[in-house]
Amino acid sequence: YADYHDINNSPRYNGKLTYPTATRWQRRDGFIPIPFDLIRFLYLYLLVCAFLVQTVGKAAAQDGSHQRPADTPNQQRTDTLSALAREGLSAQSWQKITPLITQGSLFQPLSTEVIRCDPKLYEFLLDHPDVTVSMWKAMGISRIEMVRVQDNIYQIRTPSGLQGVVTFLLRGPNSRIILFEGHFRDPLTGRKVLSQALLYLRCTYLLESDQEYYVVHHLDIFVKLASKRTSLFMKLLSPFTLSQSKQNFLQISNFLTALYTAAAERPDSMATLINRLEGIQAQDPVSYTHLTLPTSDLV
Repeated sequence: YADYHDINNSPRYNGKLTYPTATRWQRRDGFIPIPFDLIRFLYLYLLVCAFLVQTVGKAAAQDGSHQRPADTPNQQRTDTLSALAREGLSAQSWQKITPLITQGSLFQPLSTEVIRCDPKLYEFLLDHPDVTVSMWKAMGISRIEMVRVQDNIYQIRTPSGLQGVVTFLLRGPNSRIILFEGHFRDPLTGRKVLSQALLYLRCTYLLESDQEYYVVHHLDIFVKLASKRTSLFMKLLSPFTLSQSKQNFLQISNFLTALYTAAAERPDSMATLINRLEGIQAQDPVSYTHLTLPTSDLV
């Protein structure tokens, strides 16, 4: 659920071997120093762009040359908050997430994706994120580490410096509400930045006339950073980060479809993959039967 870029930049993603090249300016720890003048120029450039976009938008609204979109970001945020209120969260959970969703957080409504996947497999992977992460690691897709601490609580750590606790606040029949609390390292200063994120996933299941199951799911994300400077910088870059987040969500959706196809058509390959998982098998061996069901049981 975090550090999407670690998946995208993996040297073995999609089975293609690519090796990143390092320049002579790159240090051994992988950090490429950026001149302060360049950082200041980019910061001022983004401020000017934001001002121009706002000015042009107001002028277009006054002359009526552009119509207002049907679903503005504010309307999407309002709709998401209304849906959250109907989920039946406990009072303790609401106390945790209220500051996150109301006090200056960054809201990212991702796209709605339709994937071919069996509900049993889909829900198993949702409810066992440590298994999914272990699969990515075994396949060379990602180096994220996730360990189950207790029911509904996981510890996560990524190579980029993101570290914290993932808590499932709600496991509904058609939704999951997940809270992340932790920190990451500012890429400019190297300092730890306290952060919170709320992931609200909604899904429905469809059985089509061809007897194939399809999952329709949508993800909304709220992000709040303790550093005001980093938070402002993230908001300025929100159009770019939103586009990247949507692409990452699409790639994860495609991964679920590929995994379902392998489980249905090549159960032997799934058994091989399961044997390569680290730190999971001894913990919950019975649940792996969801990954190796024959096609007749999946559909």
